[in-house]
Amino acid sequence: MMEEITFDPVRFTKESAIAWDLASQNYDRLITPRFLSFTRALIDWAGLKGNEKVLDVACGSGLASLAIAGSPNFRGSVLGVDLSPEMVALAGDKAKKSKLGSMEFKVMNAEKLDLPNESFDSVFCQLGLMLFAKPDQALSEMRRVLKTGGQVFLCVQGSPDKMRFTSIVMKAMMKHAPQLKVPGAPTLYSFGGEGILAQALTQAGFADVQDKRYSGVFSFNSAQEYWDTLVAGAGKTRSMLESLSAQAREAIREDSILAAKAYQNESRLEIPYEVVLARGFKK
Repeated sequence: MMEEITFDPVRFTKESAIAWDLASQNYDRLITPRFLSFTRALIDWAGLKGNEKVLDVACGSGLASLAIAGSPNFRGSVLGVDLSPEMVALAGDKAKKSKLGSMEFKVMNAEKLDLPNESFDSVFCQLGLMLFAKPDQALSEMRRVLKTGGQVFLCVQGSPDKMRFTSIVMKAMMKHAPQLKVPGAPTLYSFGGEGILAQALTQAGFADVQDKRYSGVFSFNSAQEYWDTLVAGAGKTRSMLESLSAQAREAIREDSILAAKAYQNESRLEIPYEVVLARGFKK
């Protein structure tokens, strides 16, 4: 009888840091630029201005941090934190080259922020919450460091039937390597269902919670380019694939490319995506 695998959050977090370190350069080059549209939508929704102090949790290579710092009328400061030292280094380098406002980046676990209580006017977390071993703890930490009257802004992947950018590959992986699914482990779509992200914010103690969906397409030259982009730039997904046999990886690749071809038009491959945006106040 096969031994049941149990979810170990400590191990998961350590492995995540390693996976994102290894993927950092490709992620920043191949995937980060595609997220700019909904990053700006989230920041526009926040309406940042003046001398606000902003925290960007799971900042990655700094996309949201730089967009915040470059927002019209924003004269405040941004601290970006991420589990991956390589991502933090990338973000810092990009910030220096940008010559935008006050930005700082630190290596930090979202589930245990080494920051004072009530020290930020706004907290952002883009495409991070669904990757955390303990998302409820991360939300609690975000609320702790947020000033009374401040707001949190979140972005997560939407439902798998609409977030085809990632779910094409994830569906193939679960078909050919079901052992990768560990009970209790986070999934990319944990908060993608209707009202789930808003409910999580409410349960974490945030008030006047609102959410909305944002969708579009990511364009590629071919199904092969889509596969290469997603696999090369992915963090945990890439490490999961690399743990499999060559035969399993090839079966996943073939299924993914076949599914992606359904979105081919006359000149381009356009893969749909959906994210969920949400906000909440600390009262």
